[in-house]
Amino acid sequence: MDVLLILSLRVGMVYGDASVEGYDHVNAREWVRSLKDMPVADPAKVALGVRALVAMEDPPTRAFIGKSVLEAARQKLKEEQELLSRVDVIELAESVDA
Repeated sequence: MDVLLILSLRVGMVYGDASVEGYDHVNAREWVRSLKDMPVADPAKVALGVRALVAMEDPPTRAFIGKSVLEAARQKLKEEQELLSRVDVIELAESVDA
């Protein structure tokens, strides 16, 4: 079974001068800069966690390793739930079926 691990890691980036039309609203430099404040996972503890996942009879398809990653996932889920409760989103989704 495939398992998606989402880890809290430090990131170093080198930026080029390229820009892609349609992504002007995305500020990659700002986003990567925000990652430097994320706590870093302890590699030994991550290894133990991965071993625990491998040993599970029915492992989850996604494992959120690190408190900050778990909190980010909870926030994303909250945002998606809010989106799915919007009447305009529901009406659009239901209007396209044949």
